[in-house]
Amino acid sequence: FYITILNFFKLKKYHFFFFYIILIINYPTQKASKSLFRKMNLAFKSRATQAKIVKEALQKSPYATIICGDFNDVPASNTYYTIKGNRNDVFLNNEFGIGRSFISLAPTLRIDYIFTDENFTSQQFEMVDENLSDHLMLITDVRLKK
Repeated sequence: FYITILNFFKLKKYHFFFFYIILIINYPTQKASKSLFRKMNLAFKSRATQAKIVKEALQKSPYATIICGDFNDVPASNTYYTIKGNRNDVFLNNEFGIGRSFISLAPTLRIDYIFTDENFTSQQFEMVDENLSDHLMLITDVRLKK
């Protein structure tokens, strides 16, 4: 059983001001753009490296595996596909739609996951908000196949 948190963008409040300037006012300043893209590029590269390390650890495991965590990346990302591989995304096995697990930035941003290998079946899945974090709790029941 593995739990991980991958690198995030590490944006500060002033970066959101830059987003506002760039996207809303449509006044792209070179300094604001470079700062944001530098942080995003670093985070993407870092997560790609981290995802590869997680994938290799999972492949080496002689045991049935479950990996869950805050991957800080969306389902269409390299991070998602690298770690998921041929594992089951418990959300997709039990829910429909795009889902959301991170609630402070966008209404539909799923960046937290539970993946099981072929040795498990998921019985149910739920995302719960207990106001403890800017992420929803992911809850599932899994059963080891006989």
